[in-house]
Amino acid sequence: MSNAANIQAFNVDLDQFAKKLNVKLETAVQRLALDAFNRLTKRTPVDTGRARASWTIATGKASDRIPGEGKQEPKGDASAAASIDGTEQVFITSALDYMKYLEKGSSKQAPVGMVAITLAEIEAEIEIILAGIAD
Repeated sequence: MSNAANIQAFNVDLDQFAKKLNVKLETAVQRLALDAFNRLTKRTPVDTGRARASWTIATGKASDRIPGEGKQEPKGDASAAASIDGTEQVFITSALDYMKYLEKGSSKQAPVGMVAITLAEIEAEIEIILAGIAD
């Protein structure tokens, strides 16, 4: 299945998820985005911390922010998640050129990457919750 098809299926699941839990789509998307952001930052290998600090949450379009050189600490992005209203695409991205290598397992700290695992976990959790809620 292509990335576009996966994203479309995920969007449908997210809408069903919000409806079945009787919460606003905005609230569901905010919580899931922040959860994904937190999981990604924790899974990202740390040498200087630059890769971990490079993750951003944005709506409308992906951020191209790249942290400076040197030791970095991860920064929570709760303020960006709070601006999510459920009507625009949410991007959790890193603009670092070497992030693709980290995702492919180039670091012993994250030999199976971070993004694919995080997305699979979140999608599985949504499916479990949806399966446990009677129609």
